[in-house]
Amino acid sequence: MKKNLNVLIADNESIVISDLKDRLHGWGYKVFTSEEGNAVTSEWIKKNNPDAVIIDDDFPFLEAGIQKALEISQQHRIGVILLCAWMNDKIKRISAELESFKCLSKPFTNEELQKSLEQILKKQKN
Repeated sequence: MKKNLNVLIADNESIVISDLKDRLHGWGYKVFTSEEGNAVTSEWIKKNNPDAVIIDDDFPFLEAGIQKALEISQQHRIGVILLCAWMNDKIKRISAELESFKCLSKPFTNEELQKSLEQILKKQKN
């Protein structure tokens, strides 16, 4: 896996952002963060060109993250990891249909996060 890739983290909880930043920096990723829903726009994505996005399912408000994650994945062809408190049928179906879209239930392990990142980045390159 080639490191020095750009990863955007979008979450409302600063402790989650801090934890993810520490993990990703340790693995060699360059990390951008967004604590404001309007910062994850098409213009922002085009300007910063992230290789992957990690977004909370409730970012910036209840269930908005799911829609934003789908939009990013489909419109920009960027790998997305959706963080959620629990998996529902809708999320399971979306994860099965889209190769560059993964979902992780909180809490998740380093191994689960690394594997998901590698999978979406690999699918994106193909």
